[in-house]
Amino acid sequence: MIVDSTALLEQAAQDVIISAFQSAGPRCSALHMLYVQQDIAEDFNDMLFGAMRALCIGDPAELAFDIGPVIDQASQKKITRYIQESRILFATSAPETGCFVAPTVLSVTGIEDLREAISARFSILQGLI
Repeated sequence: MIVDSTALLEQAAQDVIISAFQSAGPRCSALHMLYVQQDIAEDFNDMLFGAMRALCIGDPAELAFDIGPVIDQASQKKITRYIQESRILFATSAPETGCFVAPTVLSVTGIEDLREAISARFSILQGLI
């Protein structure tokens, strides 16, 4: 996804939340890379991070929660390790028990920084244009 100065930032932030975080699992159409025009990045990130703070993580059987767990502990560890080895722009929190990973935005210089396919549901890779 590309967000430039012509975008409605509120709509773009909501579209990022839907595409990157609100699915029951990894999918081909999920947002993996987000490019944001540098001169609007601060305002856009404020909106995006605010929307991320509002996400509720927990048991997907309960309507109060937006995001459920990853498939297993191995996936949780792999995603967590990937996040820890990256430059984190913003991360929310996740429950301590269960296979949860907090929604996270990572900073990259470009698509070439992607080392492997990691669930985009828990990390958006953001570059500046």
